[in-house]
Amino acid sequence: MPIAKVSKKQAVINRKVAACLQERLVEFDGRCTGCGSPYNLTASHIIRRSKRPDLITEKDNIKPHCIRCHDKWDSGNILIMCDLLDFEDNMRYIKAVDPLLFNRFHEKLKSISIP
Repeated sequence: MPIAKVSKKQAVINRKVAACLQERLVEFDGRCTGCGSPYNLTASHIIRRSKRPDLITEKDNIKPHCIRCHDKWDSGNILIMCDLLDFEDNMRYIKAVDPLLFNRFHEKLKSISIP
């Protein structure tokens, strides 16, 4: 299977994201901020790349998540997302950077009654 060619622009973005992830790994002692695992860590964007392309390489928008926590965060399911250890921290970041997105999440939380 051939390897997909990456544009020069995308290669620069990928390097910047990788550099941000390395900085965040140092900050968080090489552990997933969602569960504490040191395994299979990836660059997880708090605010999705597709929603805010301007934040793709913003260090504060990137957290080290293991693949499992990355999938939970990307699920968009607020009940699954709120299980992550960094959920409240992520929501504070979203509130500060993208109040409209925060309000959408907040409305979802208010509409759910957690037993």
